[in-house]
Amino acid sequence: MLRIYLLGGLRATVDDHPLQIPDSPGLVGLWAFLLLHPRRPLDRSYVAFTLWPDVGEDKALAHLRRCLYHLQQLLPPAPAGRPWLLIEGRTLSWNPEADAWLDVDQFRRDCVADAIAPLTQGLALYRGDLLPDVAGDWLPAERARLRLEYLEALERLIALQAADGDYAAALTAAQELSCQQPHSETALRWCMRLRYLVGDRAAALRQYNEFTARLEQAGQISAETEALRERIAAGAELPPLVREWPTAVQPDTPPSPATPDRAARQGARWTVPALAVLLALAGAVIWLERPFHPRQTLTLAGPPLVRDTWILSSLPDATGAGDLDAPWLYVDLHDGRGLVNPRAPFARYPAARLNLANVIISDALLRFDLSRLPAHSHVESARLNLYLEADTLCTSQQGWPPVTLAAYRLLRAWDADTATFSHPWAEPGLRPGSDYDPSPVDRQAVSGPGPLTLDLTAAMASWQSGQNYGIVLMVAEAPAGCSPYWMDAVEHPDPTRRPHLVIRYR
Repeated sequence: MLRIYLLGGLRATVDDHPLQIPDSPGLVGLWAFLLLHPRRPLDRSYVAFTLWPDVGEDKALAHLRRCLYHLQQLLPPAPAGRPWLLIEGRTLSWNPEADAWLDVDQFRRDCVADAIAPLTQGLALYRGDLLPDVAGDWLPAERARLRLEYLEALERLIALQAADGDYAAALTAAQELSCQQPHSETALRWCMRLRYLVGDRAAALRQYNEFTARLEQAGQISAETEALRERIAAGAELPPLVREWPTAVQPDTPPSPATPDRAARQGARWTVPALAVLLALAGAVIWLERPFHPRQTLTLAGPPLVRDTWILSSLPDATGAGDLDAPWLYVDLHDGRGLVNPRAPFARYPAARLNLANVIISDALLRFDLSRLPAHSHVESARLNLYLEADTLCTSQQGWPPVTLAAYRLLRAWDADTATFSHPWAEPGLRPGSDYDPSPVDRQAVSGPGPLTLDLTAAMASWQSGQNYGIVLMVAEAPAGCSPYWMDAVEHPDPTRRPHLVIRYR
């Protein structure tokens, strides 16, 4: 078992023995980039330009070849049939099925939980920011995203421990939150409240005084924090504990001098424009949740709440293209086989082709109308339920070939009635980073036709903030060289098989 740790700095072990990693920023950056972007094969030029953007094409590709060679020499022998890297022609990727464990993946799985045990386990993995000693233009957004997930999970743990009556443990977590955000009033209130609840009123008031002493001007404390101090000073009973979620995790910078309207807009005190933009790009917004808000369910299904289409490559050397001079492709259609024009939109098909065979690529696009979701609601989960059908072209005696399906958040507006493989994207087939976020929202193994569920919870924050462009479904892996699957679309005659998004929120 290969265990890889990126939080706090790169280290790795092989069967619990440390792996000696050379002091090579290029090698470390390449390995981390591949680990954090396990999806369909990455074009070598894209990887080279991302990691070495300040040098020419030939030099960037030379850096990539050298670092890739050293990475292959560094990695231990892989188990039979499960290589670490998938390299073919001009593409490469980290094998998501490799016998490896990554701390970032485990951290994210644990920190979306709403229970003390997994949250504690996940938070313990956060030994520091992602690769703090490695430079790269692609890294700051990843670091910011993970740090926000850490702070949100830490606050959720405090609330759960406090609600469970374990004030001492909650205080320990609140002190960590205060260390991470020394200018956060939310962290201050948690520490004051919990110190008071464990019987140390003097320490609660002392922490308040120390916090206000650091302020550049008086009168910057919110009315909520001041009211809490007065109750503690009077030895009064505190209001019932609620889960105090900030409307957004604020950058950790000292407050600036007050302005006349600042008291009415408390959240603006800590804003640093550059970091705020970065956090917005990371799509991390944490909404206010209170226990007395009832959990509700919203299901989005059928037109016009769900729009979908699919796009098909039109490369002239695509397998099955027939006459290479013709603009048509011979495709096994949902309702039979026939010629299709890849330049024409497929919005009215009853199913969407999902394929990654040789160089024929078919992806599905979906977008959801969220106007029925109340503003400022806190989404607990968002599950996309699909139904996959299959033909018999790619079957064998062993059954259906293995396929991995991944969902990526789209970054560009598109229309189901006009979208094709080439339009309206930055490049045919969609460019990662410009047309879609290269980090998958979710990925699932498909072993046969039938129902499939994808977790789209991670995309909801950016969608609710106004960047609702939907998702693209890609076949990230088709080891047998063929994917026989179709996704039943919103035009499918059986409503139970149409895509439907189930959102649970408060």
